[in-house]
Amino acid sequence: LTEAELIKRHKPHFNILMRDDKRYLALRGDSAAEWPRFSCVRTVKDDGAKYFGPFSSRGQAYKALDLVHTIFQMPTCTRVFPRDFGKARPCLNYHMEKCMGVCKGDISAEKYAEFLDKAGRILDGKYEGLAEEFEEKMLKASEDLEFEKAAYLRDRIAELRKGK
Repeated sequence: LTEAELIKRHKPHFNILMRDDKRYLALRGDSAAEWPRFSCVRTVKDDGAKYFGPFSSRGQAYKALDLVHTIFQMPTCTRVFPRDFGKARPCLNYHMEKCMGVCKGDISAEKYAEFLDKAGRILDGKYEGLAEEFEEKMLKASEDLEFEKAAYLRDRIAELRKGK
């Protein structure tokens, strides 16, 4: 990664191996949008967005993106929020409990921002406290006899530990 960065910065004349315009993938969290999402990009710009990476392969970048989408049930549809709240029925991912259902308008902007913050912590590699936080919530849910919620949190903890 360092070699590629130096070659792109200094552009040596006789280097033929890395003279193309390809770049490593990074994950972009658009903080300027009202309901931001993560996307894979090749160019890191100074546009105020938060970038995570670079990832040495496309598979690693999409694996990290899938991990965040799985753990926090982030929307993967192409709807524009808040414009599309309640305009159509929720997507199939919502019915399969793989999406939190932002398109229904049930999630507040503050709660969504909290999920994005935690997702950013995972992408930054600061996920030590998240597993313990999920475990505390899981134990509380099981004490309150909310076993479905506890099972959901158990699955998220397993995904988080598997994704490390």
